[in-house]
Amino acid sequence: MLLMILGGGRMQRPAYSEARKLGIKVIGVDPNPDAPCRGLADYFYSHDLQDIPSLVKIFGKHHVDGVMTLAADYPVKAVGTLNSMYNLSGISRTASEVVTDKAVLRNLCHDRGINSPHYLIPEKINEEAVDNIVDMLPVVVKPTSSSGGRGVTCIKKEGGEKKQIRDAVRYALQFSKNGKVIIESFIGGKEYSAETITFRGVTRVIAITEKITSGYPYFMEVGHNVPYVFDENNWQKVKRFLFSVIEGVGIDNSPAHIEFKVDEGVPVLVEVGARLGGGSITTELIPLATGINMVAAAINLSLGVEPEIRRTHDRTAGIRYLIPPPGVMKSVKGLDCIKQISGIVNSESDYMPGSNIPVIRDADGRKAYIIGVSESIMSLKAILNKACDAVKYEMN
Repeated sequence: MLLMILGGGRMQRPAYSEARKLGIKVIGVDPNPDAPCRGLADYFYSHDLQDIPSLVKIFGKHHVDGVMTLAADYPVKAVGTLNSMYNLSGISRTASEVVTDKAVLRNLCHDRGINSPHYLIPEKINEEAVDNIVDMLPVVVKPTSSSGGRGVTCIKKEGGEKKQIRDAVRYALQFSKNGKVIIESFIGGKEYSAETITFRGVTRVIAITEKITSGYPYFMEVGHNVPYVFDENNWQKVKRFLFSVIEGVGIDNSPAHIEFKVDEGVPVLVEVGARLGGGSITTELIPLATGINMVAAAINLSLGVEPEIRRTHDRTAGIRYLIPPPGVMKSVKGLDCIKQISGIVNSESDYMPGSNIPVIRDADGRKAYIIGVSESIMSLKAILNKACDAVKYEMN
């Protein structure tokens, strides 16, 4: 078997490593000729991950049995295009085009009755468009084609001045790959994600993740707990909602990472990723909590092999990102101590003394984390809180 993996950065490493364990040869593709995963690939090519003509040439050189990406949105459209061109297992071209463009996704949700925020997609940001946005406040301003919370700003109803709106639009445009922004009505309630596997039209919900965010104005994800368990009444509502999203988007052979809120008992769609969830949710937290190997499941699915989804234990796992305040970092204390805390299984920090730390707004800025595991959600939270309290950043 020969698997093409689109992306060769550090976050894609679990896919390369797992494929090698399964005895599967790998073609790695990444725009960086010195990508971190290059040495794990049997064959490696340096191309943009949406350069279809170049990817097609690779198919001409090799007999490729499947193509995938791990937890990145940018390559998903190419994965879908290649799957449809070569009749491979995995996300289709049509579905990939929906999930990689927030404007297309919102239009489809509106047409198919999937509960999602009210939205506005302005052709240009003139005075009329700004007035329309003022009428919608509070809102969330996003790039239509981006991921990881990049370019996202929430604007409150109180103090939502026109300058703030224009600044938020300019910020979103910095990260928009297609030069468009979308304005969505702000939805209250707690935020979650669902990690699902759909194989030949049959969907299984693997776990629900409880999200912890930084709050207004960027709502950056600063932690996850897996699994979150709804009471039976709410779980039936959430399950019906998730299946309606999967069916409505057209996902019939793919993992999915579905972000949603529950506002006064009603699930509301935030975003859909036709790939594994990032932020260590599927590579570390779900395996720790359930024993299910999500990376192996995604690989097998892309090769047309039914994924093995078998729960071997019943625990809780979580991650907390350590977010230093802005300034020049003088020192970090306590990182060695947290490794001695029972239940902490992994920690990492890439913040270096002397570094100039900006205001951290999205996933790109998160460079330190702690991962823990326990038998209950209460003890998990206590372990992670203790670890976070032990780390102190000294800033100049």
